[in-house]
Amino acid sequence: GFVARPRTTADGTQDPYHWDCVVPGKKGTMWERGNYPVHMSFPVDYPHEPPECKFGKAPGGEVLFHPNVYSDGTIYLRKLSPDERLARAWTPETTIKQLLLDIQALLVHPRPPKDAGALRRAHGHRHIRNTACECS
Repeated sequence: GFVARPRTTADGTQDPYHWDCVVPGKKGTMWERGNYPVHMSFPVDYPHEPPECKFGKAPGGEVLFHPNVYSDGTIYLRKLSPDERLARAWTPETTIKQLLLDIQALLVHPRPPKDAGALRRAHGHRHIRNTACECS
């Protein structure tokens, strides 16, 4: 099932700004056999600003290959945007549970950005993973 808990530091205390989560694959889909690690980093002004969410790396070091996942694992989800002009933008009322459910749904129903160029500029020129690969 779903897991969401603060990361435990080397001295045994919990870090409320960094959480380790698990999103299970939705039953009846190609994702159902997986449990996908997600790392959440909360800004100081949370809940007024959204957390940054990244998929963890697979045992081989790969990042999940998905049209809504940057090469560094960052998840593109409109709800994670503080930009109120975007549909379904972040609100302080958004719960962690709802965010994890939205990430689970995103695996099954990708919603790549309409303007990938603007998105790259808005996120420091990070590259969006493409759904097709170029073979040499």
